[in-house]
Amino acid sequence: MTDVDLTKGGARVSPVNFGERNVGFVVAKEVRYSDFAAADDIVKLIDIPENSFVARVMIVIKEVFNGTSPQLNVGDDEDPNGYLADADVDCTSLVLCADTDSPTCAAAYMLQKARRFYTAADTLDVEFGYTGTPTTGKAIVIAEIVTVPGV
Repeated sequence: MTDVDLTKGGARVSPVNFGERNVGFVVAKEVRYSDFAAADDIVKLIDIPENSFVARVMIVIKEVFNGTSPQLNVGDDEDPNGYLADADVDCTSLVLCADTDSPTCAAAYMLQKARRFYTAADTLDVEFGYTGTPTTGKAIVIAEIVTVPGV
């Protein structure tokens, strides 16, 4: 058996040069209870460019979402709770993280070994579910998105 050291840039390996290009970025946007006209409404919040994947989604609760049984889902057009499913949002100083490295996240996209790749542009959507009408609630949704150049 022969070892091949690919770190030395031998003939079998040619580095891919995309030039000076930023391929990853973080977006943070605020969502409030008043953005939702009715229970289970969906707000398209963050653009996901084509040829990208969402590495991580975090939500910081800045103001309690009140009402009865307030919950947030975060997903996309294909799966409305693909990143965060039925997250209780009725307490302050709460940080919710949908991370593929988390062993306790039950959202569909987070259970996959590989992250969902968007060949076409999409949006990161937030759904707010409740049974009693809320009068307060504010959260910051933070998404770490990586775009693959040259695909």
